[in-house]
Amino acid sequence: MNEYEAGITVRGANDGKRLASAGNIYRILASGAETNGRYALLETLVELGQGAPLYLHEREEEAFFILEGDMVFFTESEKNQGTGRQFSQLLRQYRARFS
Repeated sequence: MNEYEAGITVRGANDGKRLASAGNIYRILASGAETNGRYALLETLVELGQGAPLYLHEREEEAFFILEGDMVFFTESEKNQGTGRQFSQLLRQYRARFS
């Protein structure tokens, strides 16, 4: 990680802390601590059949940008098929999962 006086944080292709959750590995590109709680940005590769079980974000919105492949997003009442080069957003207070 390189931080410049102008307030810019740069992460290279292999930089960033990694964490595991629900069988996936996430790379933290910008943490909430680094953005003063405004947002966090993570990168992950979700293998076919993997994803996250049903969960709830009480305070945070969640957004996804799919670079390639497909991903399915579910709430308790909706299903949305995401494809490469597509943006999807899950609102807080909704139980959701993705695979």
